[in-house]
Amino acid sequence: MKGILTAAALLLCICAGGCAKVDEPSMPAADSTADNEAGEIRQLFSETTVTSQKESGPKLLDVENIMQEPELPTGCECVSLTMLLNYLGYAADKLEIARYHLPKMPFYWEEGELYGADFRVCFAGDPEEPDAYGCYAPCIEAAADSYLSSRGFEAEADDITGTEFDELLTDYIDEDNPVLIWVTSNDLHETEPTAVWKTPGGEEVQWKSYEHCVVLTGYDRDNSLIYVSDPLYGNTFYDRKRIQERYMDMGQQAVCIEKKDQQQ
Repeated sequence: MKGILTAAALLLCICAGGCAKVDEPSMPAADSTADNEAGEIRQLFSETTVTSQKESGPKLLDVENIMQEPELPTGCECVSLTMLLNYLGYAADKLEIARYHLPKMPFYWEEGELYGADFRVCFAGDPEEPDAYGCYAPCIEAAADSYLSSRGFEAEADDITGTEFDELLTDYIDEDNPVLIWVTSNDLHETEPTAVWKTPGGEEVQWKSYEHCVVLTGYDRDNSLIYVSDPLYGNTFYDRKRIQERYMDMGQQAVCIEKKDQQQ
């Protein structure tokens, strides 16, 4: 939507956009000793491959991380999907997903009204642009199915939105099946309603700030930690209670892909 918004609307986009770090309001510098130590621990974790057995200490799936920047500054959903597909054995590419399989729609003005995608089913903007927004689970389910069918694979994505967080761990992670979940960026910042626009059908929709998509990869019950492969921050972990709250805030959105024959 570059070049077509008024100055006020452009400011709104910058303050309330998608998952790119630069799209969110500026945050206070993390200069406390605790924050620095947490960052160092996460950095060490992101550089380490951890494996474990079911019900024997932490459970962590070996999902190779892919960073969304610089090519897809607002494309966390596409990149998380790419990581999931690659874990399952499909040689997916994040740019192919974003350019050829992701339903997306640009913003436009008509009679003084701003129109854009219904982000529940279509990406709002372009994930290759820093001022785009994002999309919800049904859109990524469609992108996954588009990719899989184009390659002749039998597997299908499944929108499992509404699944309780504990069930994601027991029914999917314990079965070695990572899951895409919608949370928030900027260290699980609280979300709030922000930008408003109309869909082509005339429905008014409102975006939630800091929307972000990651791959749920494991857990450590003893230490109340949840492991994720994050396209902005790498392989990392978060406090279980906090990430569960953000998962709830974003509508318990989740997408998985059932393991099937992956031969063409």
